Amino acid sequence: NVAEGVACVMEDSWNNLSPRVVVDYQLTENVMVYGSFSEGYKAGGYNSVEVGSRFENETVTSWEVGFKSDFLNPDLIFNMSAFSYVYEGKQSIRLVVPTGGGVPQYLVQTSDDEAIGVDMELDWQTTDALRLYGNAQWIDSTHKRRVDSNGTDLAGEPTGEPFWNVAFGGEYVLDFANGSD
Repeated sequence: NVAEGVACVMEDSWNNLSPRVVVDYQLTENVMVYGSFSEGYKAGGYNSVEVGSRFENETVTSWEVGFKSDFLNPDLIFNMSAFSYVYEGKQSIRLVVPTGGGVPQYLVQTSDDEAIGVDMELDWQTTDALRLYGNAQWIDSTHKRRVDSNGTDLAGEPTGEPFWNVAFGGEYVLDFANGSD
């Protein structure tokens, strides 16, 4: 029971052992293949701005397989992996503005989510001065269990994470006579 002027005391404890197993094999001098399995954990807690609010711990189970390679002494690097993860009780924070105004509050939401994806990385030192690099990720992330604030069941719906994330860049280094660059 929560009442004005009365101290509200809540207490709980959480604990976890999170395993991680990685196996790799040097296929050739320039190519390594690997696989990993891991579990992760974030303790539950309380939301101090929502009276009586308590949320359970978050866990994630993930798998990844891939390869890492370097060519041309290792001036050309190409890495790629495929992964999947399943979150149970994934904790996220959202800002809620009360209807008709008032003080906005951060509220904790939980959901069960799952995803599969592919990561790719290319890094090429074309000359001593010029380096080009790029990363791309495709991910399909959906809710396994989530009900929004209006009571709508979002199971099977996308989480809102973009399907594609791409970044690329380069650097060119000029050497100066005094030894700086």
